[in-house]
Amino acid sequence: MASVKSKFIAFDVETTGLSEYADRIVEIGAICFEDRKPMRSFSTLVNPGVRISVEASRINHISNEMLGNAPSENQAYEQFVEFLGDALAGNSILCAHNARFDMGFLKNTLERLGYSGTINYVDTLSLSRRLISDLPNYKQPTVAQYFNIQNNAEHRAYGDAEVCGMMFCKLASLGEQRLALNREERGIPNLTDVEKEIGAWIQKTIVDNGGDLSWFALTKSKSGYVSARYLYSFLRFKVLRKGPFLIVKDSANLPQELVTASCTASEGGDAFVRVFFKTPSDLSPLSDCIVSEYRDCRLEALEYIEENSRHRRKARLTMESYAGVTFSDAEVEDLLQSAIERHRKELEDERAEQREAEKKARRREARERRKREAINGAAESKPARNNEGHKRPIAMMDDDENEISRFESVSAAAKEVGVSTKSIRDAAKGIQQHAGGYRWKYLDE
Repeated sequence: MASVKSKFIAFDVETTGLSEYADRIVEIGAICFEDRKPMRSFSTLVNPGVRISVEASRINHISNEMLGNAPSENQAYEQFVEFLGDALAGNSILCAHNARFDMGFLKNTLERLGYSGTINYVDTLSLSRRLISDLPNYKQPTVAQYFNIQNNAEHRAYGDAEVCGMMFCKLASLGEQRLALNREERGIPNLTDVEKEIGAWIQKTIVDNGGDLSWFALTKSKSGYVSARYLYSFLRFKVLRKGPFLIVKDSANLPQELVTASCTASEGGDAFVRVFFKTPSDLSPLSDCIVSEYRDCRLEALEYIEENSRHRRKARLTMESYAGVTFSDAEVEDLLQSAIERHRKELEDERAEQREAEKKARRREARERRKREAINGAAESKPARNNEGHKRPIAMMDDDENEISRFESVSAAAKEVGVSTKSIRDAAKGIQQHAGGYRWKYLDE
């Protein structure tokens, strides 16, 4: 429902009869919706140069007298084509109830007047049948009543177009709810905020370079890769803890300032590279590469889709199975602003962490400095030890404390007597009475 979020045109026509070839349009009503709100409108009677039948006039209340002063087909369609704008190039979709009828008349008239183009449209009749059950019928008044939408000008083009547009918005919301439930039931992961921001940047880059979003969507695999698709995938990215990366062809002319890494086999192997970035705007140097991949993919997709109606139906079902997402213009703007604010906060957090780390380093350095100063101060205040302190003279005595021998140090005594220095010291300190069967006493005491 991407086009519903961005822009679409609801339209309706009143005709002289039911044949798109034999009959003519006598009234056009159209309303351009942006972000699901009516923004511009177009309404005109058309003098087709043929008379309206009594049966048709009875339904739409348009008389031949009313058409007498109406603009001619050439005048009316010149203005209407201008109102349609990029919708004639397939860049905005049209919606109508029982669209085959309205589109048949519109297509035939445009071709007859020499206009050409590609129009993508949605039928709210078919859509309501898919999304709403248990209605007695699916005529526009019945579906409108289901959504509590009132039509103050029923069977007139402008009133029917307005109601159709409002119904389309309601059906789109209902479809999105079903889609979300489908995603949950199938275990399809939702996009994270960061992934949405990156996807919004990719979508905006495509639109800014003239691309359309008719078959565009962002999808996410269970392994965490997000694909940008135009029916087929043309770009992938993934968000890791260390940061997001985009997968591009290795043959792409990449600026040297970009940080790259090899791809895994499942990512394409040597034919592709990972391009790491911090914020979506960092990908600006890759805009041309992204747009080129999009255009190649779009060309291939449209060749398949436009080949026949079966391919179109299959493509639509395929896109629905992807359960992809796209963003409205307002959502893109909000997401890109969110990306800027997120990056700003990340930079502020990094600077705050750096300042805190520097504070901790300074505090640690100060503690170590004070510790060194304390050690140095204690060493300076401690009296110098007598070099002879390690060689205290000691005497070996009997139990009556008669001196037997003198030694210049405990070590010398231990070596001479064959007793451990510890035992001699303990005996000299009175911890034990004897060492080697003798008493011991320091001579400097």
